[in-house]
Amino acid sequence: MPAYHVERSLEINAPSSSVYERIRDFHQWPAWSPWIAAEPDCSLEFFDDGNGYSWKGKIIGSGTIRVSSEVPNESLDLDLEFLPPHRAEAKIRFLISPTPTGSQVTWMMDGTLPFFLFWMKKMMTTFIGMDYENGLKLLKDLVELGKVPFHLNFAGLRDFPAQRLISISGESATDETLADSIGGAFNRFVSVLDNAGFTPEGPPITRYNKFDPQKNYCSFTIGFPYSGKLPPGLPPKITIIERSATRAYVVEHTGPYRHLGTAWSAAMQRARSKTFPFDKSAAPFEISINDPRTTPEEELVSHIYLPAK
Repeated sequence: MPAYHVERSLEINAPSSSVYERIRDFHQWPAWSPWIAAEPDCSLEFFDDGNGYSWKGKIIGSGTIRVSSEVPNESLDLDLEFLPPHRAEAKIRFLISPTPTGSQVTWMMDGTLPFFLFWMKKMMTTFIGMDYENGLKLLKDLVELGKVPFHLNFAGLRDFPAQRLISISGESATDETLADSIGGAFNRFVSVLDNAGFTPEGPPITRYNKFDPQKNYCSFTIGFPYSGKLPPGLPPKITIIERSATRAYVVEHTGPYRHLGTAWSAAMQRARSKTFPFDKSAAPFEISINDPRTTPEEELVSHIYLPAK
């Protein structure tokens, strides 16, 4: 059967004992699990011996995770089992090693797929890897700050009106450089508009025209609501576009932008579980409600819109 391996690492500015303590205490997993974030009201049952827990949900399915071996402050090995109808097993390992400024945490998963599902290997490892990256960022905040300044509100279906936008488009990889690429494009766009005396008529919208993590490619459009004509002297890449009215499923994210990946993952898990009729043919988009230049990062609000049929 086709074997797969997923591995992601992140440095946390804390001693290995502090990191190990957070990972080993399963009661703390709801604060940093990228999957529980998608269904925070799922059922959790922690084992009396402290060696694992089981979960059951409509969005994230059901299963168990249990300690198989451990070396305190260095490694933790776990057996992961997904229960029917999607039965599967995997081995999980956390490795923690000291660095000059803290600890390097490596999160790994090893397992096999049925032969007839060999074609899913790349897609599955890509998305698990993205979830691991998101989870490690949440864990880093939990260890370093003592809390995770992150909250999701699943607002449900809303009607979004048509808009006229002054916009610019760009391309990026989908790896850890994505946020920097979009942020850089946004800052350059705003600078040009400021110099032209442009006054926005609403918060910025980022539309993801194509997002293909398997090919490490994303194309996006950034726009501001605008009812006037294009100011003179703008670069030709800045254009006016008309955005049609749409009905969409909304996830509200409150907290630092570094956790937006977890919000998007939670939204897509809900789409895959058929919580709403997801329209795959329409581009999802994100609206930044407040200004990061003047708003504390814990109070930043972003709305994710997944178009519905």
